[in-house]
Amino acid sequence: MTVGGPAGSRSQNWYFPGIADCRTCHTTAAGGVLGVKTRQVNRLSGTSQKNQLTEWKRLDFFDPATVPQDPRRLPRLTQLDDVSRPIEERARSFLDVNCAYCHRPGGVAGNFDARFEAPRDRQNLIDGPVLINLGIDRARVIAPHDAWRSMALVRVETSDHTRMPPLAHETVDAEGMRVLRAWIESLPGPSVVAPPVIAPRGGEFGSTVRVVLTDREPGAQIRYTLDGTAPGNESPIYDKPIEIMQPATLRARAFKPGMTRSIVVQETFIVNDNNYSN
Repeated sequence: MTVGGPAGSRSQNWYFPGIADCRTCHTTAAGGVLGVKTRQVNRLSGTSQKNQLTEWKRLDFFDPATVPQDPRRLPRLTQLDDVSRPIEERARSFLDVNCAYCHRPGGVAGNFDARFEAPRDRQNLIDGPVLINLGIDRARVIAPHDAWRSMALVRVETSDHTRMPPLAHETVDAEGMRVLRAWIESLPGPSVVAPPVIAPRGGEFGSTVRVVLTDREPGAQIRYTLDGTAPGNESPIYDKPIEIMQPATLRARAFKPGMTRSIVVQETFIVNDNNYSN
């Protein structure tokens, strides 16, 4: 659907979950109910900025035998924009809301626990191994100080078929990604070289393609391959644009002494150049 506004028009998809979709998120392990959790509703809300639990108590929403205590003594999540709270607290709150209904003990096949109340050292989150690495070397759930190898970020930062959550994820939560990335980068760890940029993007071309690789780290060295292998220390060094005259997958990686090498980036070029022959 195309929607318009002061800044112009844009295309936007909406996904309306059906009955068959419900248990994708409302899992048995999560207790079925998601948003109505003490830690989520224990917050100020609305124009009155009154605590929701306090207001629900006033409106007799609770069984008298389970009337909540002082909300300040109860668990609560932190809003993304609450800059008075630590970046880790905000990031882990985001993961709790968006991931913990599946990623928890007894949940899906993922091997980490995204619940906010789980002790950080028992979450298998930071430096935790992954089941799906998307072809990224040394991938982790959260790779300290390395946003490119942090699958929790990579998979919520995309809207392609690898996205998480998998249901009704049509746009990327820009603020959530900013907070999650800032937390990852704040974690102690070696500096990491940013991956090079390949231009143009891959696709079908009717003639020879001139491909330019650009590094984003001053002093970095780019190495590349055209045979499908991952670039290593013995691979050709990029020093001028690459002329691709036949179908090939270009893979590139950046290196710099004293830093962790970049992840591999790649583009596939389908070149139908009638002037080229073996």
